Amino acid sequence: MPNKEESDHYTKADLALWLRQEVLDITKAAQLRIQDATDYVTAYALGQLTPEQAAERHRQYVRRWTDAIPGVYASETMTDQELIRRIDNRPQPDTVEKAPRVGR
Repeated sequence: MPNKEESDHYTKADLALWLRQEVLDITKAAQLRIQDATDYVTAYALGQLTPEQAAERHRQYVRRWTDAIPGVYASETMTDQELIRRIDNRPQPDTVEKAPRVGR
């Protein structure tokens, strides 16, 4: 990744590396989130957790994963364009990383 003081441009290789890492991170996060949520919801449905234990597992899940799309909730009837518009229009924290993360 070029030093931002040196250049505002990324090479094709920089962005290809970033994309590969982004897909890996998104895929792994989705897999882990789904498994985590499925585990505690299933355990509660089967009577293996008390309501208090289920609530604690849910708090742990929320602390661990936060919102899937921070600040936005999707619905089955929402178009992709509407979801992206809502993402683009949500309040942004001052610490948003502007450049792609490459080669952590």
